[in-house]
Amino acid sequence: MGYKRYEINTFEELKCISDKLRMEISMLLIEKEMTATEIGKKLDIPKAKIFYHLKELEKYNMVKISRSEVKGSNVFKYYVATHKGFKVNPTLLNSYQDEVSSSTKRMITSQIQRTIDVMNDYGLIYSDDQIISKTVQVSWSNNQFEEFNKKIESLIAEIDAQGGGTKKQYHYINIVGFEISDKIFNRKDDE
Repeated sequence: MGYKRYEINTFEELKCISDKLRMEISMLLIEKEMTATEIGKKLDIPKAKIFYHLKELEKYNMVKISRSEVKGSNVFKYYVATHKGFKVNPTLLNSYQDEVSSSTKRMITSQIQRTIDVMNDYGLIYSDDQIISKTVQVSWSNNQFEEFNKKIESLIAEIDAQGGGTKKQYHYINIVGFEISDKIFNRKDDE
């Protein structure tokens, strides 16, 4: 599938993914294909409610049915995300600044929470060599920040295109960066 983000270009798409449950469903389906029943069990939500939200996500092509499986008289539909993450089109900022800001915060919060859940469920960390953890404060212009973002996306796409070796090791990466108005780190060595 390659590294591809779903770009949110309309207010309707933004409203769709702003729902906390839809974001949680999307995060699960980015990781693997699942049936509505499996999603419902994972999130402890009734299957009928999951189906409603899947239909909303399907309407905007954020998820799709990847395959169907017949078992006896039942047909199991497996859903998968059509992307590996979200990006809000900057042009939406002008018209819907408050909505974009709160939606983006909900997306980031959901992504961080999912990272914590994955660490709790699967993150068997035996040594410091198995984890990258950095928090930095930098003083960059908007152009420098955009350039960094482009480099990260290019690097991920390049590594993704190379494929794995003979023995794949799986990594879960969550990168969060945002602009702040004040300097947070006030250590002497930061000057």
